Amino acid sequence: MLAVDPKCRVISLPSVPFDMDLSNDGSLIACATQTNDESAHYVQVFRTKDASKLTSFMHLTGYVARGVTFINGGRDLLYVIADQFSTSQLYRIALNSRYPEYLKRYPPDAGNHSIIRNANATRFAVVGARVEVWDAAQNQELYVLPGARHAERVHAAFSRDGKHLYAYGTVEGAIIRYAADTGEELARWEAPTPFGSQLVLTPDERYLLAARESHRGMFIYDLTTGKRLEPAEDSILKFGAESLWRPWAATQDSGMFVCLKRSLYCLRLPDLENLAPRTAVVEPSKHSWVAASAWDAPLIAFGTVGDSSVRVFDVIAAAEE
Repeated sequence: MLAVDPKCRVISLPSVPFDMDLSNDGSLIACATQTNDESAHYVQVFRTKDASKLTSFMHLTGYVARGVTFINGGRDLLYVIADQFSTSQLYRIALNSRYPEYLKRYPPDAGNHSIIRNANATRFAVVGARVEVWDAAQNQELYVLPGARHAERVHAAFSRDGKHLYAYGTVEGAIIRYAADTGEELARWEAPTPFGSQLVLTPDERYLLAARESHRGMFIYDLTTGKRLEPAEDSILKFGAESLWRPWAATQDSGMFVCLKRSLYCLRLPDLENLAPRTAVVEPSKHSWVAASAWDAPLIAFGTVGDSSVRVFDVIAAAEE
């Protein structure tokens, strides 16, 4: 059995992280942040073992980085930079370069908030008020899945192999599984609200977590049966409309969903037993904003508001009782 080590490495950032990605092996983490300082670097890459900075990137015309992800075996980055008018641009750059390649410009109503990818990054998607799917090798846009309502955010996740794309917000009140190469709908499940705040898929593509709007409550599905999972009746965990939950991450072994809400909450799948010790990890004011997990390493990370930091946690063998 595995557990999350509550001792973590803390990485300090110039501002709140809006989006993050861990390299597949967990050795690097890329962070997209906001700052009003024109000399600041909006995209930064750190080594997770010691929280040291590897590299960073800046744009004098930028204001906030809205999305970031590793590509090309972790040697390159994709990122979205927005200006003060919310017009944004997509770039690709090698980690050892200072010269980004411009890919596309977006209008303010694109609402870009993240970039997602499958494990080997053959596909990536720029996610905002819609999901825009790209072929990574060709730097070519393939198709767009529009959001169900213009002003609402869509959230999405790729399966590990890149064959499926799951989206929350392209159809109001539903989570849709699409064929990633064509955008054809393959299946759908009921969502907790018409639009949500997060969608998380375990690496084995068995369990799916959909968080409600404003992080209030969530649904967890076993995709092999199509049924929702619920905590035991005597559990202190409640996932109703009024329960406040922050972003979740799935562990590399697909055995847990983990949340940082002052202390760690580690839900073992499929019974949803909380395996984490009840020790405070952060103060209540330093609540989590965004989460990330590594495809091939027992590592998860949470970005926190209040101290503009990232906390990196190891997933370890649980101590025997």
